[in-house]
Order: sequence, then C-alpha cells, then structure tokens
Amino acid sequence: MFDGKYVKIPAGTYVNIPGETLFPESIIRIKRGGKISQFLLLNSNCTYPSVCVNRRYGILFDAHDYMVFYTGCARDDRLASKKLSVFYNILFYSKTFDTILRLDEFPDSALQGESINVFKTSIETVKDYYIDYSIESAFKFTGPDQVIVVDEKTGKPQEKVQETDDNGNPVMKNGEPVMIDDPDGFQPVILKRLPEVTIAN
Repeated sequence: MFDGKYVKIPAGTYVNIPGETLFPESIIRIKRGGKISQFLLLNSNCTYPSVCVNRRYGILFDAHDYMVFYTGCARDDRLASKKLSVFYNILFYSKTFDTILRLDEFPDSALQGESINVFKTSIETVKDYYIDYSIESAFKFTGPDQVIVVDEKTGKPQEKVQETDDNGNPVMKNGEPVMIDDPDGFQPVILKRLPEVTIAN
C-alpha cells in the first residue's frame, strides 16, 4: 500500500470529519516481472479515499493463479467509541488477468471476535471459476478488469431477474420486461487500474 496524490474530501463525507479535508489516495502496487501494476482503493461508494489514521494489510492465501489479501483502515471513530475501529477490505487478485476484485468489506465488529484469518480458506477453485463461501457467491474472470457472477454449481452466468420499480411493479421497455443482475446478490467491484510502471534495469 502506498500513498497517491492528495484528494479534496468534502465536508460531511465522513461522520468523524466535520470539515473539508485533504487526504492521499490509497494505491495498491503489485510487482510482476519487470513491471508494477497499480490499483486505486476507494471507499464503499468508490468516490473518495478512506481516511485512515493507520493501515494494515496482509496476504491470506497465495495460489499459482490468484492471491487473496486484505487491507485494514483504522478509523478514528472515538466520538462513538473509546477505541479505533478497523474497516477491512477482502481483495482477490487474478494473476492470470492482472486484475483486483473487491470481494467484501466490513468493520472489525463483524468478525465477532474471530481473526481476519478466517478468510484464508473461504475460496475454492472449480474449473475456470471461483466460489467464495464467505459471501456465498461464485465469480469468473472473462478478461482483464472483467468479471461475471456465475452459478456455484454450473459455472454458467447467473440468471437475470426482472427489474421492478419502487412500488414493486415490473419495469417494461418496448413491451418486454427489463432483466437485470440480482440487486440483492454479489455485486463485483473491480479496482480502478492506474498507469503501469516499468522497472528500469
């Protein structure tokens, strides 16, 4: 994890920061051969960097074609609590497609006393896709920065569901129902790719 450029974060974005502030972007760098791939890690809304008083990160599992790792952002929420709270991201790096997928994000309280290491064994490889038992979903990379949600048993793309409006009525277009990805299911978030860095010999 490295600091990137400073970004202006508007007042009210974070509960514990009443005024406007400047904070650096969080950059994940992965060295591959003579190049370094860079990815931007943003907050839940994929808009601003998370404001951390401290960071932690580590590798949970490293396989020949992928790596699962975590980042932890210690936040100063002492207005609500007497101690720092840590917000975790569980990330999946595809070595085949040089792509990072955010699998999950949660506060440390969600661990309910367990260690972050419980995620070491949550991924299973099945043919050309992966099952993550911690989020009860399966996914498949179809290319760089491209991933689809698939059926856990078949590996086929997850079936679409009918879109509904705020009143629960089907949304129609040209007399046909509009079909969308399940809004209650896993929504893959691919980390934004930044310019690659070439390592000079």
